[in-house]
Amino acid sequence: MGDMVKPFEEAAFALKPGEISEPVKTDYGYHVIRLDAYYEPTMMTFEEVKPQLVALERKKHDERIKRDYLETLTRLEVHMSEAQLEEMVRRQFGEEVIGSEAVD
Repeated sequence: MGDMVKPFEEAAFALKPGEISEPVKTDYGYHVIRLDAYYEPTMMTFEEVKPQLVALERKKHDERIKRDYLETLTRLEVHMSEAQLEEMVRRQFGEEVIGSEAVD
């Protein structure tokens, strides 16, 4: 308990399987809750949750590596000539962008 806003939590935990609540008002709006079933919480063994924990940590690691790499790229000082800049713009946006800039 304690993971939901109080009015919602109170209404949800007061229901028996198969019951439908009256409308419940919270800061997020109105809710009608239907309790299909209730399962007693159980303690899982480390071996049962280990694959999920490993996957979660791998995902966090991948995101951290990507974020660090992108931060490194944004801190790099880039030096290029006007010709190199024009070539880069031409490759990204096409010849017509270079031509239209020259007219302005």
